[in-house]
Amino acid sequence: MLWRQTAFAALVLIVSVVASVVASVWLRVGRDAPPFQAAVIGDGFAVLDGFDPLRVHRLDDRGGSRGSVVIDQLPAEARVVGVGGEIALVWQDGRKVAIAELADDGQLGTPQRFGTRVKRVCEGTATNEHRFGVAYLESDDTMWFVNGPSTSELAVTTPREKTYCAIASAERKIALVWREANRVELNLCGKRCSSRVSKVAIDGALPILGIACTRDACVFAQRVDRGVRLSWVKHSGKRVWHKPLPDATPDGRVSLVAAAERIAIAYETSGEPAVRLADRHGALDAIWQGPADQLPALASANGKLLIARKVDGALVTTVR
Repeated sequence: MLWRQTAFAALVLIVSVVASVVASVWLRVGRDAPPFQAAVIGDGFAVLDGFDPLRVHRLDDRGGSRGSVVIDQLPAEARVVGVGGEIALVWQDGRKVAIAELADDGQLGTPQRFGTRVKRVCEGTATNEHRFGVAYLESDDTMWFVNGPSTSELAVTTPREKTYCAIASAERKIALVWREANRVELNLCGKRCSSRVSKVAIDGALPILGIACTRDACVFAQRVDRGVRLSWVKHSGKRVWHKPLPDATPDGRVSLVAAAERIAIAYETSGEPAVRLADRHGALDAIWQGPADQLPALASANGKLLIARKVDGALVTTVR
């Protein structure tokens, strides 16, 4: 009898340890998401704050707080988007891409699922006052994207191996970028995608850190030996200019978003993080630099640029 009690106690201990490990893995995986993201929702913004406690902040169009929602568990590599006036999260759920609205109690609604055999979700999101979008690769390397305000799904590329893919807003359209070998290509999509795919005149062998697009051009941020290089490229693929990002650290992170006819770039320096505005003429105007616990999150809508960051654990916003 004693051995049965001992065996049962050992089993309970093992189950408890396994459960604890699974829970810690879920929490650790949940925190694999970029810790700070911003999106456009209705007449304001949302900021996904991946630091403890996990939460999403709802902001008005001046960056003022409209409250926050605490999330018990965050899916791995989740992104925040605005679906109409509502906050939604997007993540890879097995072989599908899932999109679900976030309720005021921090629970996710019933998700819509897209894709068949999803290989990975592409870099970035499209988020502005016009629409949202998220792209992904299927197992055959065709690139698809989901966009709204009402969700729909489109296929846009041939089934060739892709080593990089990304999506960005391009005013009322969506820009899709991918790399096959060292060839970087771009396509614009609305209700349908353009029949013309543009070869982008950048060095396809260099790592792409991020992209952002206006209605007629895109900026690519790429890692180079001594820092970060920006390239302003027309949607035709023709490069207008490229130049180094001043004071960018060689291994620092970069985030880009379109701000009307210019591109805002948040990046890490050897001191405090900074934000600059790039234009088609090659100007890189410094518009913000200051303390932040991490790289600021950017979002832009209706002519207003949000710069959101945490300072000593508290959310701080600037709208320009």
